[in-house]
Amino acid sequence: MSQKVEPAPVLRVCSGLTGQPELLPEVIAALARSFGEIALRSDPFAFDASDYYRPEMGADLQRHWFC
Repeated sequence: MSQKVEPAPVLRVCSGLTGQPELLPEVIAALARSFGEIALRSDPFAFDASDYYRPEMGADLQRHWFC
């Protein structure tokens, strides 16, 4: 018969895509309120693999990763 075990802790991974990096502090605060302290954060890097988001979000987008 199986036994109940506690699950191992996990890190949530979230990606953000923005053309307005000045909004990041507000985004980070909202993530922390919802999921807890941000443990890891990537440096921003250019999102230039596609123009898919350009009509809605503009050019020169940056990708950020958070855990």
